Amino acid sequence: AVSATGWPLTRAWRRLRPDPLRRLHLDPGEEREAPVSGDSGTRTPIGATSLPAPTAAQRAAVGLAVRSVAERAGSALPAAWPAAVTAAARSRATDLPDALDRAIAGTDLGLAGRPVWWRLIGAMQWLVTITALAGLGWLAIGWVIQALGLPSLDHPTVGVFPVPTLMLLGGLLLGMLVTLASKPVIGWAARQAGRRAEKRLREAVDTIAGEYVHAPVREVLRSYGQAHQALETMRAAR
Repeated sequence: AVSATGWPLTRAWRRLRPDPLRRLHLDPGEEREAPVSGDSGTRTPIGATSLPAPTAAQRAAVGLAVRSVAERAGSALPAAWPAAVTAAARSRATDLPDALDRAIAGTDLGLAGRPVWWRLIGAMQWLVTITALAGLGWLAIGWVIQALGLPSLDHPTVGVFPVPTLMLLGGLLLGMLVTLASKPVIGWAARQAGRRAEKRLREAVDTIAGEYVHAPVREVLRSYGQAHQALETMRAAR
């Protein structure tokens, strides 16, 4: 937003600064293929992020979270079943980091489009910049003509100030004021976009957790329920 609404003469300099999304391969402008699953079980490859490999502490945190899920799910079960629940929760633990990385890389953060107000402020910045450059050019032509010893230009004035000077100073001043006035709006919009992106990332992580941790646990709980029901049926038959 700052690059799109800032002073045009500084936009090129801002583009030289590293983009955190592009550095992590999460650039909204990049084309990424979403995973597709079909009857054949094939999946279209999706680019991974450039996040570093999980540290030992991060892997331990994931392990503790998985164990906590297993303990809560199996705490009320009779002997042998809690161990089966724990084993099921950990059954796909080795694939979890790569799955999470692919989920993050494939999540649409909702940052690809440019809001209309960016373009309006950007157009305003271009207008005041062109006005300032026109005033500067007008003054420069007058200086060149004067340096060549030709009759000087008779600049129109507003009060005691020449119009080209007002164009130059007014354009620069208005550009600075537009930049300062848009900063709070940009900050508010950035926080909103950040919350939306975080929500989508959490939903992607929840989906992977459901597929790789919760689903195996639910399968064991379903098996326990079936076994318990069969036992009750046998007791009732006696």
